[in-house]
Amino acid sequence: AVRTNIGTTEMGLAPEQFENLNANFKEVTFEVTDGFQTVNIVDAVITSAPHAKDTLDYNGKAQSLFVAGVAEGGTLYYALGKDMDTVPANKAFSTSVPTAKEIGNYYIWYKVIGDSNHNSLAPVVFKVTLADPNWVTISGKILNNNKTPLSGADVILMSGNQVIDTITSYENGEYFFTVPAGVYNIVVESNGVTLTNIANVMGDVTSDIVLPAPNTESTLEIIDSDKSIAVGGLEAEANAIRVKEGIPDSTTVLVSMTVKAIASGDTTGSQKIGASYDSDKYLEFYDLKVEKTIDTTTTTIDKSLTVLEIVIPCSFTTKKDLAVYSCDGSDLQTLTLSDSKQPGTYRVDEENGLIFIYTNSFSTVALSYRPYFSVMSDVKLGSYTGNVSVKLVKDSTGETFEINNVNLKDISFNGVPKGIYTMTVTWTDLVENTLTLPFTVK
Repeated sequence: AVRTNIGTTEMGLAPEQFENLNANFKEVTFEVTDGFQTVNIVDAVITSAPHAKDTLDYNGKAQSLFVAGVAEGGTLYYALGKDMDTVPANKAFSTSVPTAKEIGNYYIWYKVIGDSNHNSLAPVVFKVTLADPNWVTISGKILNNNKTPLSGADVILMSGNQVIDTITSYENGEYFFTVPAGVYNIVVESNGVTLTNIANVMGDVTSDIVLPAPNTESTLEIIDSDKSIAVGGLEAEANAIRVKEGIPDSTTVLVSMTVKAIASGDTTGSQKIGASYDSDKYLEFYDLKVEKTIDTTTTTIDKSLTVLEIVIPCSFTTKKDLAVYSCDGSDLQTLTLSDSKQPGTYRVDEENGLIFIYTNSFSTVALSYRPYFSVMSDVKLGSYTGNVSVKLVKDSTGETFEINNVNLKDISFNGVPKGIYTMTVTWTDLVENTLTLPFTVK
């Protein structure tokens, strides 16, 4: 019995095919069990899985998003999905490799439709990013607290309170994001536990994330701010609390932090800071609150066991005389500019527009700076069309800005703080002439 395709082929043996040739037996009954060959159906096999290209950079043209795969026993079909969790409808799948030309993340779903001798394979997803050439990649592995790879974890990239991208960690625990340079929070969710980490991504970087002890969680919420605020150290604080208080792994320890943008009168701390500094400076307020939940009991943390890092974007091209203050409602503190990362210090990254604040106490903090503006004006001086000299003098401080030999339509100053000024225009038309007028920058 010979067979190639699935099914069964019998040999076709029957009693009538047999004859007794032994004279010692008068009557013989032949009991025949027929032989057969059965070929069972098996799964199709992907011999080369679809995978991302080595480089996939934006060029303004439609381009294929990945390298096609190869299957035995069936045909590979592809579809673009909206995320890592929702399988596209059957009609969305095609044997063609999808293309795109816009910058962004794309979720590639693929499956194998088996032939008559093979089972089909369930849909699988992977992510590719059509990136700006200047974007950077953060990658690494999600590891359990025993350093073994964790697959199937939801890994979420956050910029402030905005979800930038999500991915499910692969079988070996790997994850990756390709994004503009910046500081982000990476949130890992697995088995009902949430962990929040900080990621400072100014170039391609590898960062493995190790989950702390079981049931150790950390969360961050940014309220009323569209800035890409990030916080580091929450997972270390949750671990430190568990160790110091001897809390067993079976009990949940959660450290949660909220950073809320507020106005000057919203808290006692913001009122004190606002009342203590020159009104010519601009104050940007944030209220910091940290809580710990042990099992089901929640309390506020006034002073943490570890130092937390709060990162706030700040454009230094239009801001000068920067200072950072904190106030818990009674004590007013001026933070120290330092690279030490000690509590009560801050550092600045002017190139990337970031302020890093280090603290282990939580209250109201404020960024204080003088905003500087580009100021443009034109002046009409009757029939005169020649060049002039222009001077701005701040009424309250006498601070002076001056430009010379400029066209009446090209009067432009860079780096002028807000305030009320006296503007003087001087020109020579046979004799020296002067025009004085008020000028407000706000």
